Amino acid sequence: MAVAHTTFETASEMTAPELFEQRAAETPEALAVHAVLGELTFGEWRARSAGVRELLHDFGELRGERVALWMTNDEAAAYVCAFQAVVDAAAMSVALDDRLAVPEARRILLEAEPRALLVSKLVVARLGEGERAELGLPAFYLGGSAGEVFALPVAGGSVAGAPIAWDASMTATPTPSPARPADRAMIAYTSGSTGRPKGPVWTQSALCQYAERVAHATYAAPRAGKPLSEADVLQSPIPLYTTASIIENLYPTILSGCSLVYEGRRFDAAASEQRMATYGTTVYNGVPPHYALMCELPHAPGAAPELMLTGGSAITADLYRRMRARWPSAAIANWYGLNESGTGQTLNYGEDMERAPSSIGRPIWPTEVRIVNDGGGTVEQGEEGELWMRAPGQMTEYFRDRAETARRLHGDWLRTGDRAFLDEDGLIHVVGRGEERINRGGFKLYPAEIEAALEEHEAVREASVVAIPHPVLGDDSVAFVVASREVEEETLRNHCRERIAANKVPSRILFVAELPRGAYGKVLRRELVARYAGLA
Repeated sequence: MAVAHTTFETASEMTAPELFEQRAAETPEALAVHAVLGELTFGEWRARSAGVRELLHDFGELRGERVALWMTNDEAAAYVCAFQAVVDAAAMSVALDDRLAVPEARRILLEAEPRALLVSKLVVARLGEGERAELGLPAFYLGGSAGEVFALPVAGGSVAGAPIAWDASMTATPTPSPARPADRAMIAYTSGSTGRPKGPVWTQSALCQYAERVAHATYAAPRAGKPLSEADVLQSPIPLYTTASIIENLYPTILSGCSLVYEGRRFDAAASEQRMATYGTTVYNGVPPHYALMCELPHAPGAAPELMLTGGSAITADLYRRMRARWPSAAIANWYGLNESGTGQTLNYGEDMERAPSSIGRPIWPTEVRIVNDGGGTVEQGEEGELWMRAPGQMTEYFRDRAETARRLHGDWLRTGDRAFLDEDGLIHVVGRGEERINRGGFKLYPAEIEAALEEHEAVREASVVAIPHPVLGDDSVAFVVASREVEEETLRNHCRERIAANKVPSRILFVAELPRGAYGKVLRRELVARYAGLA
């Protein structure tokens, strides 16, 4: 069966190596990956992945073991070979954010206990001498070429032996993979935006199922049912180590045979839009801040994708209008999902998007959703509750965390932690996360509603609201605002009073140059709370 004709049902019996082998055999000469430090055809990708797998033999039998990958988007051509080599070996990939501080990286390495670490020169060069020493990375790693990657043994959260220099062009003859569909393939540690990072586990078959689902539904529905294919060029600034990048970009590329354009290690809005014209991008997959930055640029001729897909955080009505004006011929869609559920669980597009752009839309088959009250019962239309969802392929567990697994998985149902309601048209609206709720004198408030009111003001580019302790009320609210022009705090407070109840108006509005964000574009609220505590 051809890869592109894989169904959701048949994908459940496949492994990532089987999916990849079929694609490389079908279109070996097709260009698969464009990256800052190199390009790959599917055939080259196959041979180089086999080379990495052979290199990993020096670390012993890897079935069921972990291998950590710490690289930047610049090295995407090397990264995709490394990721495929790990799943080919029936091991689990543990991807690290290239921006992690050393204590954060060590915490993940201690918890995951990888057998090996593949780390790039660009990551090592960012670290100070003391940080390198803390991880056991001597200074000589700074030599060599920009794209050089080292394979190192790991123990106790740091390097524990001599490195093996990996030549990214090294190849080998592929050998059969021992992987099975139910084998664990990836631990996708969260950004820790609301606390300690947790490690959702994904299976081999899940990677295949979501590749099929994204290629044939998420990217297809907004394009009148046109699935991702060899004729497409998929471009994405989403960091390569994220769950979204693996599920929405990497494996849909393998299944469909399209080309995948990676951005550089740090997002450049002008360069990104220029790449759309250069590569003939048909599908662009980003998060709202990427689109907001591009919408501020002068018009770029030649950049006309068929689909602009966004997710990871809410899209405002204002941003939707600006995107519609900038790319009038493109379909615009917004997906919803979690690190634990898989991205693209719901989708908003077409008439629904036009009518309610801030909604997360409707479930994509075979996802099921419920909105439940505190007792676990389904709420009525318009009533707020916690959003639950279930779908084949979602995370099986949190790695080595039974308590958190039991808290989030209720049978087959995943508790998202998001508060939501269903409107009269059947569209789902997320009003905020449960842990973000502000209890102000007994009144329960959610940041999303307050942020939406602030962002209706023409001088507000974006806003984030957080709870801060109050000696009488318990919680109070403070807003951090990125303004597009000078505006007074009281002007914005009056603006809010005209749109939301008086007790929802932030007690303070602080102006900042930018909001701290994680990999998916989500605001790191804990950093804003810490920033406010430093001012108080």
